[in-house]
Amino acid sequence: MESSIQVGAGEEPTLQVKAQGAARQQDPIDGPARKLGAKRSALQQRRHRQALPTWHGGVTGCASWAGAQLLVSSDGALQFAIHRVSAGLMIEKRLCSPSGPRTAQTLFFRDAAGFDRWCELEPVRFEDPLLHGKLCRQGHEVLGRR
Repeated sequence: MESSIQVGAGEEPTLQVKAQGAARQQDPIDGPARKLGAKRSALQQRRHRQALPTWHGGVTGCASWAGAQLLVSSDGALQFAIHRVSAGLMIEKRLCSPSGPRTAQTLFFRDAAGFDRWCELEPVRFEDPLLHGKLCRQGHEVLGRR
């Protein structure tokens, strides 16, 4: 599959994609998105900062998460909620990056061995070592109290 962009004098650029000998023209809207301007980018970041507490607040809004231990990164973009359940340890991880999507993951660990493996692979280990240390300590405390 080959692709090329063709621009004629005074024309909009079009992208041609050749697949198995056939040529197909695509509209410019099919191409990559433009970068945001400085003003629009600043507005988006401001809205993100304003929405962040509301979005993270939902992590403990559920009655079953009452009493969960919360760990938040220094910039507020990453939050962990650690909760003890009858069968082990449950962690909810929420990531809200300034320019990217918001993601939430719920993890369940039955034993300390599985939790240790996850801690070794968790990227926050390199990004925020203090937060990672707290997460590991509190997780082991919860697993020890089962």
